[in-house]
Amino acid sequence: MVSKGAYACDFVRVKRYGDRYKVIYFSRPVRLPDGGEASGRRGVEAGGRAESNLSRARARVQELALCNDWEWFATLTLDGARYDRHNLDKFRADLAQWVRNQRRLRGDAVRYLIIPEQHKDGAWHMHGLIGGLPAARLRPFEASEHLPYSILDQLRKGVQVYDWPAYARKFGWVTLTAVRDRHRVASYVTKYVTKTMTAATGVEAGRHLYYASRGLREAEQIWEGGMDGVAIRWDWQGEYCKIKWVDEEGLQEVMNHATIPY
Repeated sequence: MVSKGAYACDFVRVKRYGDRYKVIYFSRPVRLPDGGEASGRRGVEAGGRAESNLSRARARVQELALCNDWEWFATLTLDGARYDRHNLDKFRADLAQWVRNQRRLRGDAVRYLIIPEQHKDGAWHMHGLIGGLPAARLRPFEASEHLPYSILDQLRKGVQVYDWPAYARKFGWVTLTAVRDRHRVASYVTKYVTKTMTAATGVEAGRHLYYASRGLREAEQIWEGGMDGVAIRWDWQGEYCKIKWVDEEGLQEVMNHATIPY
């Protein structure tokens, strides 16, 4: 790694996301935290080029999805007879309070990561991940019920779809399916963070592009320093950085190219 005053070139940051690692190689000079030499110290954050709100939101959703244990993928809607389906802020606030109440009354440590999606008529519903919700609180849908085709199709394919009666009584229609592959579902929910949603919410802060419970686990930065990235096959390359996702074994292979001992 080459240091130029308060900047470093060929700079790499490694973060742990659950059982996977994200290796970020910065193609252009990176500002160092205190203007000094970059080192191989663990847990030190270095500055970098600010990403757009949309990119930050996508990265944050992916991070929270990968770093936490989720049992359910959920679609949450509002009953128009009881709620204003166009008032996203109230939906979010009421849902957060209701989840807190469920924790207090039932003792369920329910946590969530949800992304709003807007219908063509302007009404809102949400997709996302839920953890800490016991299966005993759910009711399996049956193929004999009068259900939307999308649910019936899943049931006929052997995918069990669940109702969450407590939510349904309070808000409206809801479906849940078991999460079987954390990495796959993390990629899936991240795709819901779109430019269309940014325009619909009319907000500048990326925090409004998703909603998450407090206290969720975050990615842990485990190393930063210099690296010869020429020999690495990167998963993604942009103007300012390159990214590679690896498991424990792959990390050791990548770190063989570090210019500062790992």
